[in-house]
Amino acid sequence: MNKHYRNQNGSIEVIAIVILILALVGALGYTVWQKFYDEKAPASEEVVSPDKDIDNESTVLPTVKEYANGELSFEYPDTGWTIDETRYGVDDPLTPELKSNDYAQTGMGVDKGAIIFIVSDDIKTTLDQEFARLEADAPNFGGFDELKRETIGGKPAITYHSDYEGTRYHTLFVRDDKVYDVVYMFEYEGEAATHMATYDMVTESLIFKD
Repeated sequence: MNKHYRNQNGSIEVIAIVILILALVGALGYTVWQKFYDEKAPASEEVVSPDKDIDNESTVLPTVKEYANGELSFEYPDTGWTIDETRYGVDDPLTPELKSNDYAQTGMGVDKGAIIFIVSDDIKTTLDQEFARLEADAPNFGGFDELKRETIGGKPAITYHSDYEGTRYHTLFVRDDKVYDVVYMFEYEGEAATHMATYDMVTESLIFKD
């Protein structure tokens, strides 16, 4: 009886040792595998959505000023430009001139910077008639090109480019038997794109008063 008990007790001890050894081997194997996986696995990269604002910075929109006289109004940047209502030495609020701060002119063309001005003629005409007239006159002017019809700020218009008395861009509107010509002039060696955003702001925001 005692011999049987001792044999049974010995068997239990052997089983316990085997289980312990298997547990140790398993733990050791898992540790080695984990270390090997960590070394081989590529570092994870954060995927940033294209429309996610990384720096959380808000878009700063340019602030504007408004010019208005008895016939029209328009917007322009509140910095870098000044309004002048004196034309050819005469106070004329109906033909405003918007000049860049570095504007300079001694002759017919602009020497430096840019100027945007609006002139009007009392002509009983239509936009179609003006387009036909300009199309016919085009061969008589040097550097006259890009004549086309457009809708600018919800208003039908005619636009064209010329090199007559300086590099100019024109936008024509016809309203109440008047032709309004919004002209953008810049220095000969300059780039049109430099102040084109301001010119677009003026023509798109232009409102004619009833």
